[in-house]
Amino acid sequence: MHIRILNHDKYRKLFAGALKEVDAQVQEIIVNLLNDIKKEDPVRFEGKIEEIKTFLLN
Repeated sequence: MHIRILNHDKYRKLFAGALKEVDAQVQEIIVNLLNDIKKEDPVRFEGKIEEIKTFLLN
């Protein structure tokens, strides 16, 4: 996963929309990757990753 997607508002929203279209197993894998990224740098990525995860729940 390219970090630039997370840092760019438009691409992050597009990514979340695309992620919503894939099956649950793929979503789980990607959410786990996002959680790993968040653990590495929570100050920088926590809000952005939570935004994506919230989008998936709606």
